[in-house]
Amino acid sequence: MRTCLLLVLRNHGSQLPDALKRLRPLDLPVLVVDDGSHPVEASRLNDAASQHNIDLIRLVRRSGQGTATRVGLDEAQRLDYTHALQCDIETEFDIDDLKALLKESEQRPDTLFYLSNSDTASKLPPFASIIARIATLHRPFLQMRSGLRLYPTTLANQLLSGCTCSSSRGFSTEFSVRWYWKNLPIAGCPATVTKEASPPRVNLGRAATISARLMLGMVLRLPFLMRRYWVNKEKEMEQA
Repeated sequence: MRTCLLLVLRNHGSQLPDALKRLRPLDLPVLVVDDGSHPVEASRLNDAASQHNIDLIRLVRRSGQGTATRVGLDEAQRLDYTHALQCDIETEFDIDDLKALLKESEQRPDTLFYLSNSDTASKLPPFASIIARIATLHRPFLQMRSGLRLYPTTLANQLLSGCTCSSSRGFSTEFSVRWYWKNLPIAGCPATVTKEASPPRVNLGRAATISARLMLGMVLRLPFLMRRYWVNKEKEMEQA
């Protein structure tokens, strides 16, 4: 198993060195996708890439986080990485939790892991998590958060080659839903977030498009989703 650290960013050249320092204990090779940074930030990224010996891919113009992530996953597989750990550069995680995640992925190499936050009693889950839960009938998706994913690269690229996924920030949610629809293994990772990134501005038009696409997909797959729902329900009752 060969895992790389995948960082997708735009205009965060000055923040990259600190992020690399925080994540250095993971001892992972680093792949950075620059989603069309401005010239000054692009120059800072070049400096960081040369100083820290990282692989840097630059998109000429801004293409969206989803597109940049797809480029990164494709490059990770080309470089023979079996897995890609994608972290939001502005979000800080407990490093021991990330190490535990990497260890667990060795036992479950075909599993897609997402950031899971069980503290849903105190506040309403994000809109994207609610949509994911409705589109899959999978209650744990209410705890799904953005900012962290561990992708099995080959399976991820196979899935992406045959489906439409958002080119924007909605990519991680839509990808997770489509992964579930394919009946592939998926699990939450309760990593502790020590510093949260500022919430991005929501593009209502894009969010509506993704939601409509997922709702239509859910209706078409409803018999399968209902069967899986009851299978999961039975497992929960057995474990209770």
